[in-house]
Amino acid sequence: MAIRPRRAPGFTLIELLVVMFVIGVVASVGVLSVSQLGSRSLEQNARQLASQIELAREQTLLTGQALSIGIGTEGLVILERQWIDDTRVTWIPIESGPLGPYDFRQHGLQPRLYVDGRRNGLRESPEHNRIAINGSGRIEPFELILEYPDGRSGFVLRSERDQPIQAFEHPSPSDGEPRHLLAQRPGHPDTP
Repeated sequence: MAIRPRRAPGFTLIELLVVMFVIGVVASVGVLSVSQLGSRSLEQNARQLASQIELAREQTLLTGQALSIGIGTEGLVILERQWIDDTRVTWIPIESGPLGPYDFRQHGLQPRLYVDGRRNGLRESPEHNRIAINGSGRIEPFELILEYPDGRSGFVLRSERDQPIQAFEHPSPSDGEPRHLLAQRPGHPDTP
């Protein structure tokens, strides 16, 4: 009877290399999915806010009633004009539905607002910084920069006269060409 030499306990080099390779593949897939998740979240936030503002514009066109966009450090609200008496007006936030409030803090966003090219010092409450949407659906020109705390990522919502809301990646990539975050709608003047 032949006696076999006893194998030392442990793993072979090949077994260790295979395990390390599998761990590397799983880790790289995880990193890629997390980075794409951040990009999708950015685009989703931009779409949600742009859609909310466009919906307010459409409601103004349908009803003829002026609305305002209120922007503060806390978030964005759509404001409805309410007459107190024949001469006084107040603006009441729409509290629910598709025009309900959007909380920047919940999404980890920090806002900066420019109206007609000038920076507005934002207060906490959105009711103090109003952007007009008149009865014909025209939105006062503004640029809202929303950044994540890392300061390296975020997006810009921009309204220019008689144009749909535009959303861009912020800051612009190093090649200088900002990436559009909203699909262009056919038939609009901004569609190439």
